[in-house]
Amino acid sequence: MSDTLNTGCCGSEEENNNNEAVCIDVMRVYDSCGSKDCLEDLMVYFSEADQLIINNATGVKIKDTEIINVNVDIESLPFHKGYYSVNITYYFNVLLEVVTQVSSASTLVKGLCIFTKQTVMYGSEGSVKMYTSAVSTEETENVSVSNLPKANVQTADPISLGSKLVCNNPNIPTAPCQFIPDNIAALYGGTFASVGDKHVLVSIGLFSMVQIVRNVQMLVHAYDYCIPCKECKTISDNPCEMFHRINFPTNEFFPEGQRQNCCDQRNSL
Repeated sequence: MSDTLNTGCCGSEEENNNNEAVCIDVMRVYDSCGSKDCLEDLMVYFSEADQLIINNATGVKIKDTEIINVNVDIESLPFHKGYYSVNITYYFNVLLEVVTQVSSASTLVKGLCIFTKQTVMYGSEGSVKMYTSAVSTEETENVSVSNLPKANVQTADPISLGSKLVCNNPNIPTAPCQFIPDNIAALYGGTFASVGDKHVLVSIGLFSMVQIVRNVQMLVHAYDYCIPCKECKTISDNPCEMFHRINFPTNEFFPEGQRQNCCDQRNSL
């Protein structure tokens, strides 16, 4: 007995039985790994104006963390054929609540955190170059696509674990040593403070998954084209009609556990 996947496509039973083998061009996953990283005491970099606020701070609290961008670079290992080094750089935007000496009210300040990691993964071997008509040839006569595998990084929303204020620590660089892309630096005024009396260190929890994929041709069974078998429903412009289609949010008023106990008691009467 086989389960049928409901894809919203129609086709007769006779057509579905008459399948044929076709060749498709897909991205095959050769290797993947998951990471649970606790990024402890990451340095937060600020603009000149925000660093002045940090210099007068008496306390900080991390409010939110988001990933601005992730740079992924892949290169082959010279003495280990089929394996590749994946270099990943994460850029985090950190929102801090800062309490200062000059004001009793807290101030929201944003800063940049950077985390770099490297992992070695299997990606098979490939020594050919691929030429494609999808690439414009106006600027160059010979356009080829490198046959290196492709590295994909998937991340969940980072978790803000904690923050602390560090005073006069000469061992901590105030300005980032890494190259900051212009589009990311522009979010903080283009430059970062080079001198600071106080620093902020944050800890972030990060869940991520890395995949190495390669373009391959595979033979699969094809049954039919995916022809839609249902009509798209038009949404009404009347707001009340849309509201009436929403179920009453009982769980918002009555917690699931208490509501279940109430129903059990009612049924036992």
